[in-house]
Amino acid sequence: MKKNSLILTVILIATILASAFMIQSIGLAKSDPIQVVTSLPLVKNIVEKVGGDKVNAVSIIQGSSCEHEYEASAGDMKKIATCDVFVKVGMGSDRWADKLASTLSKKALFLDPSKGIKTVKVHNLENPHYWGSPENVKLMAKNILDGLCSAAPAQKTYFTANYQKFVQAIDKTDAELKAKAATVANKEFVGYADAFPYFYQYFGFKNIATVEISCEQEVTPKDIAEAAKLMKARKIKVLVGNAAEPNEPDGLAKETNAKTVLIWATTNESNDYLTTLRYNVGTLVKALQ
Repeated sequence: MKKNSLILTVILIATILASAFMIQSIGLAKSDPIQVVTSLPLVKNIVEKVGGDKVNAVSIIQGSSCEHEYEASAGDMKKIATCDVFVKVGMGSDRWADKLASTLSKKALFLDPSKGIKTVKVHNLENPHYWGSPENVKLMAKNILDGLCSAAPAQKTYFTANYQKFVQAIDKTDAELKAKAATVANKEFVGYADAFPYFYQYFGFKNIATVEISCEQEVTPKDIAEAAKLMKARKIKVLVGNAAEPNEPDGLAKETNAKTVLIWATTNESNDYLTTLRYNVGTLVKALQ
């Protein structure tokens, strides 16, 4: 009788331990995704490419607003206070994000994906729009990969595979767009917005002057006059502006009888980096042909 009782006790304990193990395994398999907040839709897109279904990402800025100036809402503050990872774009482009980072929990990570990227100067000032170069976006993705792996080490293999897939997509698109840009004989134009120096440089476009110093500073009549004089002297007939601020080049375009071409500084309505890159290269190539 005692023997039977002992056997039943052992079976019961074994059943309980097995059930506990199953519950723990199910909990790990169905663990909640990493809650990620980003400063821009562009950064959100890259986080989602690397993080896949293991992340739940939201962007503070919506659409194509100027990323340099932003006033956080109470809702934004709440999102950041409860997130696992906060990712800014960095390089001084979204300094407001540094202030918001003070509300992060002690366990949360604050990532700057611009780490290791060399700057380009416009008007002798370091320009923060580094994502115009696909090579820089690959560095962004690598920095984001490292951050996500730190936040969820168990998902490293999954994140790494996604990162490699994204890099391959960038390389394929890059090769196609470089070939398209190479078909243009005369690549000269004047840039109204300051947001594209890395993009121009990477794809071999020749921006002979930039009117705007920064989207934070107003363009002066003197700036317009100097640009108009240069365009007339060099017979430049293409003026490139930021699609998020489509009317800004109008005065200069009218004075010089130039064609205004609008491309996107971050992402267009697709909120997808590669889709926007294809649009920007295709639009500028068409205008210059």
